[in-house]
Amino acid sequence: MNSLPLYVALTVDVDPDANRPEPGRTDAVSAGAGGRVSLRACRQGLEALAALLEELHLPCTLLWEARSLRVLARTAPRLVHSLVENKACEHGCHGLRHEDFAGRDSGLPIGGQQTLEIMQEATRIVTGETGRRPAGFRAPYCRLTPGLRRALAALGYSYDATLMRTPGSHWPLTASRLRGTDGRVWELALPRGRDRSGRPITGYLWQLLEGRRRPEDHVEFAARAAGMCSGGLLQVALHPWHLLVSARGAAVRSAGSGASDLRAVLCGTGSLPAVRFATASAYLGAVQSGGTGASVSFDG
Repeated sequence: MNSLPLYVALTVDVDPDANRPEPGRTDAVSAGAGGRVSLRACRQGLEALAALLEELHLPCTLLWEARSLRVLARTAPRLVHSLVENKACEHGCHGLRHEDFAGRDSGLPIGGQQTLEIMQEATRIVTGETGRRPAGFRAPYCRLTPGLRRALAALGYSYDATLMRTPGSHWPLTASRLRGTDGRVWELALPRGRDRSGRPITGYLWQLLEGRRRPEDHVEFAARAAGMCSGGLLQVALHPWHLLVSARGAAVRSAGSGASDLRAVLCGTGSLPAVRFATASAYLGAVQSGGTGASVSFDG
């Protein structure tokens, strides 16, 4: 009998409120903000998340949009400092200004050299603000371009957490080498699948935080993964701003309400047998070493 646990990583994209691409612009703006960027809900959601991490003693992988990190480090220094000093937190990268690298909505695809320059600057900012060079990356809008793959390899990133795959016997939530990186970068894919009724569900908590799912749905998704993917990594992903506002920028809840739903998912998942929480890097380290000692036990 396989005694390996299911590893679970809480991965958080820290970026502007209800961010969206705009035609003719490579960077993102906030929906409903008149072409500007807002970090109000992001900050409040991040505060609620930080309190939850402390309460439950959970590790977390924070994937920072560099612009947002720089602004928050100036406007909410205690919050950022507390997360940087939290040894259970890992700090990765989520672009410089939440670029539409593929140009799918902006109409301005970003070429390979410019992509590299953007990623160099984003990496520099994340390193400078956190004191640690980021090992992990998730592409804005979950759109991974060939230029991004090459840039991740060139800049020494260890893993990418952008792509979505369906777990099963062909992919038991395990790490694999990311194509287009000469084997230098690992792929830690986000899970997607269907619930018992056949409705699509993913590890990203969009549906939950938009009011279209219940916490129990995601706990059941994790339970099914634990039953068939021992030794794999299940990501639970979200944006901090989504605890308060919808993707359209409209206030849909208080930070307490959103955090309550998130807490229910984390506590329910953590209460499952053979589940261990870890940062994405800790899991990858366990994979590379061939061991399982890099997990952090749930204490909620």
